[in-house]
Amino acid sequence: MNKKRLMAGAAALVVGAVGVAGLQGLANAYGPSSVSLPGSLFLGNSSSNNTPTTNNTFTDTITFTQSPTNPNAGQTVAVSLSGANGPSTGPVGVSANGTVIRAKISLTGAQTATVETASYNDSTTGAAGTAACTYPATNIGTTSPEGAWATYGQYTASGNGSAAIALNQLMFDDQGDGFTFGSNVCTGTANNADYYVSGGGTPGTTNAKTSAVDSTVVKNTFTITGPNASVFAIGGAVNGATNLVTRVGGTTSLAAAKTATNVGTVNLRGTVWDANKVSNDFTVEFCNTSGASCDPALTAPGKVLSTDGSGQLVGRVRVPASATTGARAIKLTQGTNSSLTPITIIGTGGLSISPSNGGPGTVVATTGSDFSPGEAILTSAYIPNAFGTVTYYYANLDGSQNAICSGYAAGVTAPNTCFASGPFVRGNTNQYVSPLPIVGSGGTYTASVTVADSNTVGIQNGAKAKKCSTVTTEYDYSTSASPFTCANYNTTADISNLEGQGAAKAVAFTVNQDRCVAYTGDSTGGAGCVTKQNVNVSVLQGNLTQRAYVNTAATTGSTDQSSVSTPVVGTTNVNSDATTVNLGTVSTPLAPKTIVGTLNDITVTDNRGGTNGWTLSATAVNFTGTPSGTISNGALTATPTCVAADATNAWDYSNANKVAISGFDATLNAGGNSAGSAAQAFSGTVNLCTKNTTVNATTGSTGGVYNVGGSLTLVVPAFQKAARYVSTITITLA
Repeated sequence: MNKKRLMAGAAALVVGAVGVAGLQGLANAYGPSSVSLPGSLFLGNSSSNNTPTTNNTFTDTITFTQSPTNPNAGQTVAVSLSGANGPSTGPVGVSANGTVIRAKISLTGAQTATVETASYNDSTTGAAGTAACTYPATNIGTTSPEGAWATYGQYTASGNGSAAIALNQLMFDDQGDGFTFGSNVCTGTANNADYYVSGGGTPGTTNAKTSAVDSTVVKNTFTITGPNASVFAIGGAVNGATNLVTRVGGTTSLAAAKTATNVGTVNLRGTVWDANKVSNDFTVEFCNTSGASCDPALTAPGKVLSTDGSGQLVGRVRVPASATTGARAIKLTQGTNSSLTPITIIGTGGLSISPSNGGPGTVVATTGSDFSPGEAILTSAYIPNAFGTVTYYYANLDGSQNAICSGYAAGVTAPNTCFASGPFVRGNTNQYVSPLPIVGSGGTYTASVTVADSNTVGIQNGAKAKKCSTVTTEYDYSTSASPFTCANYNTTADISNLEGQGAAKAVAFTVNQDRCVAYTGDSTGGAGCVTKQNVNVSVLQGNLTQRAYVNTAATTGSTDQSSVSTPVVGTTNVNSDATTVNLGTVSTPLAPKTIVGTLNDITVTDNRGGTNGWTLSATAVNFTGTPSGTISNGALTATPTCVAADATNAWDYSNANKVAISGFDATLNAGGNSAGSAAQAFSGTVNLCTKNTTVNATTGSTGGVYNVGGSLTLVVPAFQKAARYVSTITITLA
């Protein structure tokens, strides 16, 4: 603007309306309301002229709006700032169509920007128009207000969350050369009366040109909805909608276990995303609450996300096992769009106990950690593989009974509309804390567990699932209704619906058998308590043995010629000791001659204390004659016997003499002994007796005492050469 002559007697501009407006910070629009703001008149204004002709008070009835009121990110927002009166000129007049009205509007909060509005922009959209001086509508006298005015502008919304728009500076721009003193738009007036209004400050003092500040009065607060995702449920499988939900959260700080199948899936919904996008278009990260320090991005199996034609988001993401726990945020990125969704990532559940040992009746203080606030926790002293009998009572989701939900036993699947609601009868193994403790806001709980059973081996805890109906379709965004319903937590001791995150968390507890708590305080009655003293004994392994005892039965088919010494030495027909079998003496026969003798008795003793069997077998070499001659070992056969000993013939292996074992109990012999077949030739191995792996029901072992014997038959060939013949039988126990 060209500097012009200051007219003599010119005074400060005065206002054309009176009154001071109250605070109008409504959420959607300001005004029309009367407000008083700092004003400054500059006559002969220029870029170097920062000294006002006068500072005064600008009072007007102002309206300040934007459309849409609460925009989505990416939308164009039209801004309108207008007044009913405008400034007065003072003692000088103002020419018609000599002024452009301009304003600077500050955006703060979710979006930070300065929006410039002007009187010549489009009054509906705020789009930029052709610069023109259209104010005031008529020539204004020396004391009249210039009249109603309006400015328009627009901006593109960005960001996500709460924002504010406020008047920073208003300028009645004589000649229209703007805030930066460019080219004149019009001739203006001879008085060059530029007038500035500050959004805040002290009227009459603040320099509205150089010290303009945002208004706390001419201001609107609103919400920019950017790309967003909210958690509407926790649970289910990432890649399917069946059994979608196991627990519903009621706050924006839902918790998800990082490894558990049922509670590690986060179900999301959102808006203001690009249309028709699929999983591969999204990057999913778990980050700190500011969106930094992110864990590695999820790969395809851990995310199922999509948008429809209007940019509405639906899907699920998986909390990985390696996820950082604590207060975190799910960061979704799709193109230039991004969102942060607060979430608390919990671990697999922690448990500490004190004391870690004690007798039956000991009260154990337990502290659980890394659980979701509000969860019900099962805490118990447990006995491995001993849950007792479980009786299920099925109910509707709201807990009421009906015919459909009646009559289901353990292991039988009830309809989806029913769930096990208790009581859960577990006999004497029920050591659960009831009612169930509830996790506090810090993710921890405390509970006292009484160790009642001496077989207890530890203390365990686990989060209790909130039962919800099964859904097979995605969330319907066209309605506000939830696609599922959930029952309240059942606070009875029910381990059938534990959530996976903590079902197996346990800490060992040692039951001391030398102490117990029978009663607390001055009380009596009840079962009392017991201590135990363990009695130990060791049974060492023994041996598997055989011992031969002489059998003196005489042979048949031969005679005793032991007195003959020449020309051939004769042989007696009775066994002389435990290691000798004598088959007697015969003359060279004209036809084959049969001699039947007796094998010396053998006692097999097995006190190894095990479960193995054994075999007693025999072999023999050919008979060799003296002075010469042979008889084949095939001419000798055996017909064995094998019986379990009784108290009269269970011979004591360790005694030098043939003495029965004192106090022997034949009922403790293991069965499964059997003799070999009859007439087995010694041309091969002869099976005398076999004991299999049958054990005695009382002892649990294959042990016992067994007597083995039998007959030996030798067929002497016709015309056999005269001699004294000897063979050796080798008997093997293995």
